[in-house]
Amino acid sequence: MKLFTVMFFAFLSFSILCAQANKDYDGVKPEVYKGSKSLVFSYTPFQSDLRALPAGSYPQMNGNNLNEMQIGGIGFKYFASDQLSLLFSLGLGSSSTEVDNESSSTTDYSQTYYGLSVDVDYHLPNLYSISTYIGGNINYGSMATEHTLKLTSSSTTDEFSSSAFGLGVNIGFDWFFTEGISLGGKYTLGFKSLSEPEYTTSSGSSSDTQKGPSESTIGTGVGTIVISVHF
Repeated sequence: MKLFTVMFFAFLSFSILCAQANKDYDGVKPEVYKGSKSLVFSYTPFQSDLRALPAGSYPQMNGNNLNEMQIGGIGFKYFASDQLSLLFSLGLGSSSTEVDNESSSTTDYSQTYYGLSVDVDYHLPNLYSISTYIGGNINYGSMATEHTLKLTSSSTTDEFSSSAFGLGVNIGFDWFFTEGISLGGKYTLGFKSLSEPEYTTSSGSSSDTQKGPSESTIGTGVGTIVISVHF
């Protein structure tokens, strides 16, 4: 937390102090102005074990544990003023895998997920072709996994489902390397509240359902790579 605080104030001070360098800059200008719009594509490979669901990532069940995995997301950004932007993001998808085991058995894995996120960001003075910003984030997500072991005469299925709500603080930048397209990064530090996860084991006509404990965490973070197409 101390490291993040130091980096944040260094980032803020550097942006403000160096912003005047833009006066005579003739390169690509950041498209940061009221009415500007963009499609935002995100990829989230950098994250701690949040055990929750920000838009752009989801947890996968491994036994009774949750492991973070990265996915892509898409969003729409709109500038309500010359400094203030709103970003609405969505992450969703599904996947399935079948694995052949020994003893004439197979294992099927499947997972579905979706996440929703809203960001409100304040953009600092531009630094050449780079726009830096700070802001806030609110997100919700839900996911489910299924693991089925198929034997010759029977099968056993384990199912897991959960949802999560989160609040966070953003710090990020967009680099306009050409007209209409920017490449950037965003780090979100925040609070997560995971609802009671539900585990169901089924074999034949019998099934057993259990619930895990709800959980809240604070001081966890997510790093995201962002590509924006402005129009």
